[in-house]
Amino acid sequence: MNSMFLDVRPPNTEPDDRSTTFQPVTGGTEQRDGMKLMVAAYALVWLVLLGWVLMVWLRQRFLDDRIRELEGAIERIAKTRTRS
Repeated sequence: MNSMFLDVRPPNTEPDDRSTTFQPVTGGTEQRDGMKLMVAAYALVWLVLLGWVLMVWLRQRFLDDRIRELEGAIERIAKTRTRS
């Protein structure tokens, strides 16, 4: 039998062997300001919302125009049938 499978030891759980505190990385060049990212995210959400509202408004305007056209066509047909 292979001895690799028989060598079962519990993991080392001493505090020195694992990270228990936050330690910032030194010398890193990538830094972002959290406030700027938050403002950018809110701006993006508002732009998407504004775009959606504009799109819905334009569709509604198109539908209103179409309904007016259809109502006019129905009235014209009704008038020609009442004359006959």
